[in-house]
Amino acid sequence: MKMRLRLLPALLLVLMTSAGAQERNSSAEGILRIYRDTRPELLGRAPDRTSRIEVPLRSLNGSDTLPLDEAAPTAVLIRSEIVDFLREMTEATGAGSSGAVEAEHIGENSFRISFPDWGIENSYRFDPPGSDVRRVIDGHYTNVYWEELVSAEYSGNYTVTVLSAEDCLTPRGSISFQEALLAATLIGTKRQPLWGIHDGLGLLDGLGYSLVESDNRIIRDSSSHREFTANGVQMREILLSLRGKGAELPKTVYTLVGSMVQYEEDGRFLLPEELLFEGEGGCLEFSLACYDLLHRLGLEARVLALRLDSAENEQRCEFITVYRTEEFGPWGYMSFDEFQEPQNETWEEIPARVMRDNVFYYPLDPEETMRRGEALLPPRQAWSPSIY
Repeated sequence: MKMRLRLLPALLLVLMTSAGAQERNSSAEGILRIYRDTRPELLGRAPDRTSRIEVPLRSLNGSDTLPLDEAAPTAVLIRSEIVDFLREMTEATGAGSSGAVEAEHIGENSFRISFPDWGIENSYRFDPPGSDVRRVIDGHYTNVYWEELVSAEYSGNYTVTVLSAEDCLTPRGSISFQEALLAATLIGTKRQPLWGIHDGLGLLDGLGYSLVESDNRIIRDSSSHREFTANGVQMREILLSLRGKGAELPKTVYTLVGSMVQYEEDGRFLLPEELLFEGEGGCLEFSLACYDLLHRLGLEARVLALRLDSAENEQRCEFITVYRTEEFGPWGYMSFDEFQEPQNETWEEIPARVMRDNVFYYPLDPEETMRRGEALLPPRQAWSPSIY
């Protein structure tokens, strides 16, 4: 009973801040959203949530980054562990990178953060929530219970203050508050607790996890594998049954996943431990399931997104898992429709062999993709051509 009472406020907060499934999918669609009625005096909170500004993430690539005349504080929440990892990442040399994120320390709790694959660069300061945030919270909630619940979400975390941002709405050589709020929402946590602050895109949400995974991959420690969120006992039984397969392991994994999963693109994202027991999923989920089993069993594997470079196929995107069974050995691949034994000198040439056309590829970070529950694909210029 005691545990149930502790969990109840968090559950109520989710219900209170949720604005429906469509808003939760903004990052999956690659669209940055804020409310049109955003007010600077309310730190970006919008009393009227009926209208939104939507900016495709890809469109930011052509925008100029400009400094603000004055720093723009917002009530957009970012978790303290993200700020801690930014400090850790830049501590040695003042700059660092992890996966698709680059950061430069430019002042106390201040960082220039860029996403090279997207052509985005903004500068931020992360501030502990102060009296201004409390004023905005108190001004909206009349119920003391909700007021304290939302305040507790901010406690121990940070709010985002924008120092430079993309001149992306109506380019005119200066940054509006709406453009500053878009920059804050880009990195804000996906679930924002304050009513009237749009949920963030969360582009930094996997940062700390990526750093830990990078270290773990180097030492090949058993702790490198994420916790199963469902069907843990069954998944461990599957892994035990696959041990000792030797050179036959990749084909056995492919056959197993193929026998348990039928193709179905239904808009949902399922983790491998969910997919294998739900029985239906898409190309990305199939590839991640193959990767996850191979990775847990000690093989080197990657997940690639593929697309053809032609007008009629511009939106076509496939996902495959590439793997090898020896440290310096050849590479093979598997997808929903095909399995190939290792026979390719490099994994970079495999996309061209799969599609046999002018194909481009982009390597995903599988661990972060599973953590986020989506694959954010960058603009065309970040993809690489595959040639064999």
